[in-house]
Amino acid sequence: MNNQLQTTSKQAAKREATQRQLITAAFQLFKDRGFDNVTVGEIADAANVSRRTFFRYFPIKEAVVFPDNLERVEAMHRVMRAREIDTPATYQEIKDMYLKLAAGWMQNREEMISARRVIESSPTLKVHLNDIGRRWVFALAQELDGVFLKPMDENGAYLKPRLEMRIAAGAIVGAMTPVFEQWYSDDGASNLVQMGIQALDVIESGVESYLKNGR
Repeated sequence: MNNQLQTTSKQAAKREATQRQLITAAFQLFKDRGFDNVTVGEIADAANVSRRTFFRYFPIKEAVVFPDNLERVEAMHRVMRAREIDTPATYQEIKDMYLKLAAGWMQNREEMISARRVIESSPTLKVHLNDIGRRWVFALAQELDGVFLKPMDENGAYLKPRLEMRIAAGAIVGAMTPVFEQWYSDDGASNLVQMGIQALDVIESGVESYLKNGR
């Protein structure tokens, strides 16, 4: 069993090292030439791996710029699923999740600022970033509406969060968007967590009231 654990641990470490190697190589090329002028093959060559290896870690080139996004969404769902109470997420729980995310971005300031510069230089990545924003709105709406508590209707069709919950989730994401933009614009010099608290407090009374009384 110990040998098995050691092997698994080594494999995980190797995988993480290879992923990091690809990200580092990619960002160096993006910095020098811009995202749209770099191919997957060139990234793989710079990282001393094959194109096939690149696609084991990233399904598309854009994903190397946002390596942790899907993991963050899934981590948010896991945290909500792990709660002892079997109820939809509250505004406070979503707020706490966003503030933890903001704290993590502050700890990785240089990496996040570097990624943002690459994104701002590429129309392709700006579109991809908008898609990620929509994905977050849908994921938050799922949690606010408690969709995972009853994922299917009586006919076996998967349920989608209600429009009003998507609106509430959009308000939350919309409140944080200018906060992140401000933080990027001053190269991460400001306190992202404090700005996040300020932004979410602005809409809290309205969203909180609706979630309590209008679900």
